[in-house]
Amino acid sequence: AEDAMKWPPFLKVGTFDPFCDDPRLGVMQVELCTESRQLTVSGYGGQVMIFNFSLHHGRTPVKALQVDLKLPDEDVSRKLGEVLRVCSGELEMLPGYQAKLCAVMCPPSPVTTVAQSTTCGVVAFGCRRGMAVMDVSREEVLTAQCTIEADESRNTLSRLQSIRKSLRMSVRRLGQMRRGTFRARRRRRQTFDTSLSTGVSLRKKRDRQETEEEAMQRRAQLGNGVRSLYIAQTFMSIGQLERHLFACTNSGKMKAFVFDMRSES
Repeated sequence: AEDAMKWPPFLKVGTFDPFCDDPRLGVMQVELCTESRQLTVSGYGGQVMIFNFSLHHGRTPVKALQVDLKLPDEDVSRKLGEVLRVCSGELEMLPGYQAKLCAVMCPPSPVTTVAQSTTCGVVAFGCRRGMAVMDVSREEVLTAQCTIEADESRNTLSRLQSIRKSLRMSVRRLGQMRRGTFRARRRRRQTFDTSLSTGVSLRKKRDRQETEEEAMQRRAQLGNGVRSLYIAQTFMSIGQLERHLFACTNSGKMKAFVFDMRSES
């Protein structure tokens, strides 16, 4: 009787591997449908996994789909990391949420947004490079679009530039600390020199302007990345109630797609 009265009535589902230190397996976003119990989990390594709830043990294979978000004639082998590899063959599934489908982006990029519709049986997900829509029932990718431009993909020195700038800022800060200690000692003997304070304020203002310019450049580089996805029923198409997919980018642009359910399937 005491075991039956435990509160809250939660049951642990799944396992945790304390020896796994791969940052690509980090969870970015979770979407749960309360009607169909479909669970969608997106990860830092560009993977999107579909789980279905079951009360029984199972031994089924997990199908892997590769989503191509590369530009034409783009070599991403040196710029980005390795694509996650999905285990092949049948896997032992414990009662609870069991993996059914896994989609991996190529090249890998952290998933920024996920939207699912169990009515249409589709899951849409986006990242900094583009977006894709896959059919869960047929286990295939319906469409994949790369939203970045060619000049954005060629900019591979932004990280080196940020490291170089951070080192320069650290050296400046160290010099300011030394000069500040010297001025504190000299302040005991004479008044504060206004010219030095003016130079420090100008240097701080210049550093602030450089930081703002760098932030603007980063936002411009990620301007075409998909920031948010949403699936809803609207009257946008000739006064008919249809299900649409809305995609918003970091630059403020919004695209609308309609799901055509009049096909043979």
